[in-house]
Order: sequence, then C-alpha cells, then structure tokens
Amino acid sequence: MTPASPTLRPLTMSQLLDKSVRVFRAHFWTLLGIVAILQIPVVIINAFFAGRSLFDLVGILAFDPFQPIPTSGSGINSLGTLASLITALLAQLGNAALCWAVAAALLGDRISIGSAYSQLRARWPSVVGLWFLTTVISIALGIWWIIACFIGWFTGLGMLIFFNFVISPLALVIIMVEGRTVWDALPRAWNLARQRFWWVLFLVIFLSVFGQALIAGLQAVLISGLGVFLVDQGLSGDFAGFVPAAVLINVATLLLGLLILPVYWTGMSALYLDLRVRFEGTDLALQLAHVDVETAETSAPTMAQVAAAPRAAVRRVMPQGGEWMSFLALTVGPFVLLVLVYGVLVALAFFLVSVAGF
Repeated sequence: MTPASPTLRPLTMSQLLDKSVRVFRAHFWTLLGIVAILQIPVVIINAFFAGRSLFDLVGILAFDPFQPIPTSGSGINSLGTLASLITALLAQLGNAALCWAVAAALLGDRISIGSAYSQLRARWPSVVGLWFLTTVISIALGIWWIIACFIGWFTGLGMLIFFNFVISPLALVIIMVEGRTVWDALPRAWNLARQRFWWVLFLVIFLSVFGQALIAGLQAVLISGLGVFLVDQGLSGDFAGFVPAAVLINVATLLLGLLILPVYWTGMSALYLDLRVRFEGTDLALQLAHVDVETAETSAPTMAQVAAAPRAAVRRVMPQGGEWMSFLALTVGPFVLLVLVYGVLVALAFFLVSVAGF
C-alpha cells in the first residue's frame, strides 16, 4: 500500500479523535454544505417559532405582567408540534447524508454534496424507519426503567443512555455505509458496540460533551456581547430589544451546532470502522482481496469494498450476564457519584464553618 493511501487499522481513542478532526478540516466546506441543505431549514423553522413565542410572551407581559401565561389551547401549539416533527425528520436525513460523506472521506474516497444525497435517496426509508423506531424503543426503555420492578429500576437508565448515545447513531452509520435495513442495523450496532462497552460509551459521550461545551462557550460569549450592546444602546430594559436579541442567540446557537455536527459524525464513522477492524478483521480481509500479485501492494479500501467485506454474525440480542452488570453500573453510578459530590460539599461546608468558629 502506498504511504499516502488511507489505511484501516485499530486506533487508540486519541488517534481516532485526531483522524476525525483531520478529515473534518480537509473537507470542511463540503461537509458544511451537506449539513446546510437540510439543517438550514431546521434553523429557520426553529427561529420562527422561537420568535413567535417570545413576541406572544412580551405582548402578554407588557399588557399585564401578573397575568398567567397560557400554555395550551392555541393553534400555534399544534403547528409548533408539527414543525418540531418536521425539523427532527429533516435533521435525521441531514445526519444520514453526512454519515455517508464522512465515512467515505475517512476511506479516502472523493465526496461531494451531490454524491452524499444520492446515497441518501436510496436509503431514506431505512433512515426514517430508524428515526421512528428509535423513538418507540426509547419510550419502551423509559417505561422499563420506571415501571419494571427491581431489574428495570436498576438497569433501565443505563440501557436508555447506551441506546441513545451509542446504538442509535451507530445504526445510522451502518445503514448509510452497508445499506442495511433498520431491522438489521440496530442488532448489528449492538453487536459491534457491546464488545467494547465502556470504551465506546466514553468516546461517544466525549464527542457529545465536547460539542455541547464548545457551543455553550461560544453562546456565552455571544450573550455577553449582546448584553453589552443592549446596555450601550439603552435597550437593556426594553422588551422590544430583548426579543430580536433572544432570537439572534437562538439562531446563532443552532448555526454553531451545524459546525459541530461534522466532527461528531466523523467520530462516529471512525468508531464504526475501528470496531469492524478490531472484531471482524475488515482490514485483513480487504488487503487479501485486493492485493496486487506483481507488486505485493494493496489498493486503498473504498466505501463499496468496506460495505461488502465479511461481517460477523449477530449474537443473541438480549444482554448477557456481564452486560447486565454494565447497565447496572451505568444506572446506579451517576446517583452514587452525585451523592458523593454532595457529601464532599456538605462536609467541606461544615469544616469551613467549624474553622470560622460560627
């Protein structure tokens, strides 16, 4: 294989993140264009309803600050619910096109906005089906957590977290790369992720938290800057100045999210390829299948070759003994950590009070 050609090999977490950022930087404008086509309408719809709600609220408060704020019974609420469903669906379709593009870029394939949406055109029924089935399964896991006696109480939250953070996004990558149906993609995603349960979970949470932290930081800077501007213009107490500023912050936050999405989905696609290399020997299979007998060199793997490479059979879908313990730890762990943190804070407060002599 030539030195410049992309390779498939097991990666450490730092190498995987580094590779994701490199691909994002190399294809920045193409990835941004893929995201923008379906995500910009989402931003516009959300900005409209956010602005409408704020204007209604300002009108109520300006007329009577002590009047109860109505929360239901208006036609705008029904329209807002429909708009939320439409924006969620558009976001899912945009994420799917982005998945294919970043996976192809990771393998060194040429990508374009047209090719990404061409692949989506052939797979959109499975993408929409995944969106619907993910919602149903999330509700079912929530019911399992709340209602199921003992077992559900101690494992339900962990199952819900792992499904939404890991299984659902990984299944979207599988649909776009392998062309699987939603019924095949979800068990396959679980079969891949369960083999490195905690490593995969920590990586995905890091990708999510990193993006949200970056957005929150930039949002804080924007809010601070707008606050200074409103004070300088003498509009700090004026509702008329507050509404456009709030809408602007909402739109800016959504636009910042568009910049983070390619990094997140590049990381998820790199994770998918890494899991296939580790547990299915995809790198070795492709090297043996595409070796040049004269030069003993192998060509760089393409998206189609990766999709057609041998795949491991799906094991039993139900969690096994050790996996139940992982879900238990993931459910109970956050509460234990919260109790420990509060315990330390309370102990520190009593210590400071005793030292101060109060």
